[in-house]
Amino acid sequence: PRVDAAWAAARASLAPLDVEFRHRAEATGPWRWLRSRGAPLAMESGASGQWVGVVEDVTARRAIEQALQQSYDSLRRAERLARIGSWTLDLESGHFSCSDMMYEINGWDPSGPPLTRNDLARLVSPESVARMRAAVERCISQGTPYAVMVEHLVPGGEGHFPAEVRGQAMRDASGRIVGLSGTVQDVTERM
Repeated sequence: PRVDAAWAAARASLAPLDVEFRHRAEATGPWRWLRSRGAPLAMESGASGQWVGVVEDVTARRAIEQALQQSYDSLRRAERLARIGSWTLDLESGHFSCSDMMYEINGWDPSGPPLTRNDLARLVSPESVARMRAAVERCISQGTPYAVMVEHLVPGGEGHFPAEVRGQAMRDASGRIVGLSGTVQDVTERM
């Protein structure tokens, strides 16, 4: 019914169609995911009533997407249990990205503005910033992984907690350092 409705709407509006659906060729055969795309053929005098289209089997792609989503969900659960957030930094573009748990540890909303390197520097004590910057610079210049204990400030100025910041170099195919990846973990329970 959903596919029939999509085709009916496309035919009525002469708009291209792109829909995915499950299909079983035989009553006892395996279910497959199919993607149907189509577009009306246009003639000089207007629409011809004819369509051109393709149907492709996207079962493998859907299985990969599902496995990827399950892996991502598992990672999110593990990060939440361990109170650990992950991040990456592209050195060429300066783009900084991080996990939802990284936002949560830092008291930020994952759906809000993105965290930046500068935001993180404001969330640790000045002494911690100096140690962290030295470790990061060594990692960028020499590829040395690091683990630094920091005093993490609670957003809103309501205290602090101990955290461990870890990082490592990411290299391109030629071995050049092109980025960093790492974690920030609330280690209050270890202290």
